[in-house]
Amino acid sequence: MLSMWLFSDNYVEHLKQMATGECVCRGDPHCFAFDANRSNSDHDLHTSALCEYILSTDSCGGRSHTYDVTGVFELVKDIGSSKSFVSEVNTYLYSADRPPTFLTIKQGMIVTHKDQEIPQNFPQSIDEFIIDTVPAVFAHPKDFSKGVTEVMSITLPNGVNVQYDGIKGVKINLDALYPNTRRCGLCGNNDGVYDDRDFRMGANVNGLYCTGLLAVGERLTATVSKDLFKLLSSSCVTNRFNRLYFYIHADHESSWQL
Repeated sequence: MLSMWLFSDNYVEHLKQMATGECVCRGDPHCFAFDANRSNSDHDLHTSALCEYILSTDSCGGRSHTYDVTGVFELVKDIGSSKSFVSEVNTYLYSADRPPTFLTIKQGMIVTHKDQEIPQNFPQSIDEFIIDTVPAVFAHPKDFSKGVTEVMSITLPNGVNVQYDGIKGVKINLDALYPNTRRCGLCGNNDGVYDDRDFRMGANVNGLYCTGLLAVGERLTATVSKDLFKLLSSSCVTNRFNRLYFYIHADHESSWQL
């Protein structure tokens, strides 16, 4: 449970100044929510479980579900380490009148559509996704991998922008998303303040904590804290459409059914 000092007026004002509105993740333990201060190690999300996490989505308890951005976490090469990194990023687009479409950015700045590598001529548009290579912008020295100067960018029709450095770092920006859109996922609710609401579903209109969230695969019930989150790694499977999807921060003790 977050301590009460998180909610002091001074602390809230400080976070409003420090939050960048971007979610950055380079793997365990370097994931920072939209509302986090990337210079504050206490805001590091420990995501050791080897899964395809939902980083950002508008499937947050409301009727609308138009997109998912997920990151696939894998172990580093040192098999003696529990550290993980983002090995690929998936962007999913949903529409009532057609099947879901998705693009994947893999290591090496490779982009695939329907599991087929697309030609490296950018910018280009596929299924309303805009794909391009753009300069790597570092709001913090560790936003992307060291030495990276260019990243792959995918912009969804709703304005959600996803950038991946082709090594291990992903950055998500929702500035162009319609203001009233519900937001949830490992990246939080993007309301400008890093507080208890980042651990709840969607826009938190009803103040509900995440419970009963969707995951395809074996059903189980788990109570998870930041320290215990890594124990879920054995539950993940490898099929793209049968991975466990975790929606909430690992920093908060919450129970949910998968």
